[in-house]
Amino acid sequence: MEEVIQNLLENEEKFEIIAQSLFKDADTGNKHVIKPKDFNKVINEISDDLNLEMPSEEEIKKILDKIDLNKDGKIEYNEFKIFLRNLFKEILDEC
Repeated sequence: MEEVIQNLLENEEKFEIIAQSLFKDADTGNKHVIKPKDFNKVINEISDDLNLEMPSEEEIKKILDKIDLNKDGKIEYNEFKIFLRNLFKEILDEC
């Protein structure tokens, strides 16, 4: 897993494909934003896929507050990309 994540961080094209795919799946309203309830689902999916501990509802709320840079209550693609890149970096730092 370490190698795969490192590869994604070093290859912008691959990272973009993964980020777009995850974002599109979570954008259930097809409005180019992820609503909080859908963000919960994508966080749980990412945690499951990467064998990470599932965050609590409170932890997810804190993550949402932190990454919602314009404070509109929704996650836009650029905000999501920043979150995903930082998440991958954190995972590598912990390995």
